[in-house]
Amino acid sequence: MQADPLYQHLLLIAEKKFWRCVLDGEPPRLFGVEPPKPRLEAIKIVDMAASNSWAEFAAKYRETRPAFLKHETAKSELKKLVPEDAKEAIGHGVRAKRSKSGAISFDMSGDEASHASVQ
Repeated sequence: MQADPLYQHLLLIAEKKFWRCVLDGEPPRLFGVEPPKPRLEAIKIVDMAASNSWAEFAAKYRETRPAFLKHETAKSELKKLVPEDAKEAIGHGVRAKRSKSGAISFDMSGDEASHASVQ
């Protein structure tokens, strides 16, 4: 791969501008872009009881939380059952795949996915 002369030129200009800021003590500025605004410290407590949207999503959250916890527990237990030397584990409508880094992911497998017994 060859060096890109335009990229090298722009990089050198940016480095010179940055170094000038270091010497002058002024904060560097992005090219024609405002720097991000600092985050405000969160200090308020807000009552969302009057928000219909909040009520709707809070109800969904409360409704689905137990299922989510069961899901996460099932994934954790399934991971423990996958042999260390297995690239894939398949059964009862679920497929576990091990990545090159060793992480295990799950998905529904084949025809079994539509009629897998979930208890």
